[in-house]
Amino acid sequence: MSKSKFFVSYDNYLKKVNQIADELKKEIRDVHLIALYRGGLPIGVHLSNKLNVPLSIIDFQTRDVVGFTKYNEPQLIKNAGIKSNELLVIVDDIYDTGLTLENVRDFLFEEFPNNPVIGYALYRNEKNQKFDLPWVKTFADNGDKWVVFPWEV
Repeated sequence: MSKSKFFVSYDNYLKKVNQIADELKKEIRDVHLIALYRGGLPIGVHLSNKLNVPLSIIDFQTRDVVGFTKYNEPQLIKNAGIKSNELLVIVDDIYDTGLTLENVRDFLFEEFPNNPVIGYALYRNEKNQKFDLPWVKTFADNGDKWVVFPWEV
């Protein structure tokens, strides 16, 4: 049985991205965006251009397979010059189980121990969350629906 789908309009997507931008403009320290490949890339690019801040990219994929979760090791595939003490802001499209965000945060803490880390995801799936991540801000609950962004149709 396939999940029902929730189609996000471009205006709705942009509204959420602008909310993140507005919050990050209030930061007193330098911001460095960390986009999660693939879902976080559009968000990261929009925010990087809007705020004129650097954007790095991390590849980390999790897949739920019957009986266990399979994942690779986080890999920084584009480092745009992360500096000590910059606020690292992880951006992603969906906060589902929390496994990806938690693993990427742990990776960043190991690689950049002097940098605080926060996260933003446009949507969350509260029914599926395995990790409660109070350091991640989300903007809407997609229930158990499959979120379809404008560039995916």
